[in-house]
Amino acid sequence: MTAVLRMLLAVSRRKVVALAAVVLVQALAPVAAVVAVGHLLGAVVALRTDPGAPGRAWLAFALLAAVWLADQLAQFAGAALTARLSRLVAEHITGAVLAASLHPVGIGHLEDPARADQFSLAQGLGAGSFPPAAAVAALTQVAAIRLQALATAVTLASVLWWAPLPLILGWVLLGRRVAGQLREQVRAVQAETAALRQATYFRTLGLDLGAAKEVRVFGLGGWLADRFTACWLAGMGELLRRRDSRLPLAWRTALLVGSYAAVLTVLVDATLAGRVSITGLTIAIPAAIAMSGFGWSGDPQWTLAGAAPAIQQALALSEPAPPRTGRDPDGPRVGIRFEDVSFGYPGRPDRPADRLNLRIPAGQSLAIVGANGAGKTTLIKLLARLYEPDAGRITVDGVDLRELDAAGWRRQLAIVCQDFIRLELTARDNVACGRSGTPVDEAALAAAASAAGAADLIATLPRGWDTVLSRRFGDTELSGGQWQKLALARALYAVRLGARVLVLDEPTAQLDAAAEAELYARYLELTRGLTTVLISHRFNTVRLADRIVVLAGGRIVEDGSHDELIRAGDWYARMFRLQADRLAAST
Repeated sequence: MTAVLRMLLAVSRRKVVALAAVVLVQALAPVAAVVAVGHLLGAVVALRTDPGAPGRAWLAFALLAAVWLADQLAQFAGAALTARLSRLVAEHITGAVLAASLHPVGIGHLEDPARADQFSLAQGLGAGSFPPAAAVAALTQVAAIRLQALATAVTLASVLWWAPLPLILGWVLLGRRVAGQLREQVRAVQAETAALRQATYFRTLGLDLGAAKEVRVFGLGGWLADRFTACWLAGMGELLRRRDSRLPLAWRTALLVGSYAAVLTVLVDATLAGRVSITGLTIAIPAAIAMSGFGWSGDPQWTLAGAAPAIQQALALSEPAPPRTGRDPDGPRVGIRFEDVSFGYPGRPDRPADRLNLRIPAGQSLAIVGANGAGKTTLIKLLARLYEPDAGRITVDGVDLRELDAAGWRRQLAIVCQDFIRLELTARDNVACGRSGTPVDEAALAAAASAAGAADLIATLPRGWDTVLSRRFGDTELSGGQWQKLALARALYAVRLGARVLVLDEPTAQLDAAAEAELYARYLELTRGLTTVLISHRFNTVRLADRIVVLAGGRIVEDGSHDELIRAGDWYARMFRLQADRLAAST
């Protein structure tokens, strides 16, 4: 409950204060109504014998009407405030999870299973969990129940001073037992977040459009269902195996029943003896029943307990955006250097970079080639500071990359990733996101599309640049080659708006022969004046670069121009001839 209150105060203190006032009215209204009914009934009974009874009856009736009206208004205001605070909590938690994902400079944390569990828990994902926003209404209901119970205890004590004590004891003991069992269940489920997250993965595969073809072609439906069931049972196993002793619950229940029997017996006897009036009895009996608010609160308390871990995790993830650090880059003007750089991915025995040294002069077009898994794309990730070197350093014009502002450096980069993003948005958004945070430059947009060979594609779209490229959100889908042209246009748009380093990671992988040939023809024009890094298995593209390096074993093993490497007769020359022979055979 404390974590939920902290979250509410973080999103809107003013609304929390208003909601607290509304909850107070909601809690006191039923108690005031019981008191009003008691006095009304007492006044009605005394009408024939007491001249002042009619006035008291009308006063009690007026109080009852006022209480009813206040309760109705409080319910309306409470629903509105709860809905608004629920939305704010959902927004806050989404922001916290996104910030925790996006604020770190690199992406290594996204590959950490423990971190993935934290993100999943913070969003209330998984069996046994409730959406964090559901805790707002649950907290409101539990608070109202507790306040109402406290008010009824005071009311009951005004009739029979000791009566609330055994009832409070009975309900608290019973409620603590049930709440304790619930907390154990929540902890059991929370401890198995990884298994439940994997179950969610298998369920998502069954619903995912991208996996739908192979799921059906290979008959994976039953396999997915079995895997989901196995992971879900593994995550819920401890909870399903749990068997609680009924004995502690039994004696607590017996104590509570005995307490009520004692209190009600004394109340009836006191009323028959004239020590308690009809008004007092009418007030005391509903008050005694309402003392249950000191115990287990049912669904609201269950929801609150189920959502509390998500709230706590979201609070732990909530961090202010890190301040901009380091100088803004203004280059490269001289060049980029990898100096004795070593790097290995966690959990993998190989090292894509092992005391690697590489110099890339500013304005040079460099191609990096090598066998699959040699670490070519890893060098690009290190250059973009998606990962940090384990040893050595990368410099830009002699300045360690870690001393430069990460966001500022990345604005100098224009990258066509091998697994580039395909936004289910408009064509304009897919290209203009290459320079996010700045107004769209329509002239640069058109020039980038033309340079990437995508101008004809844009012209054929139903609404041009405003066409939504998605079957889920629009009516147009592109082929792999068409998407690759847009990815290239995105990078060239960034170049048009100031990026100085162009990185092309397999830029022709999904292009047909004609489009690939067209790109070859424009390669020198596209890269002129830029520091360019090209990764490709297609040596017809590679040979156009000013310089080619071969990567193997985490180090540079060959370095030179195309002609120089052909004369050397090593790996590059053999691979080039192999591709040339293949091409000749196919034609």
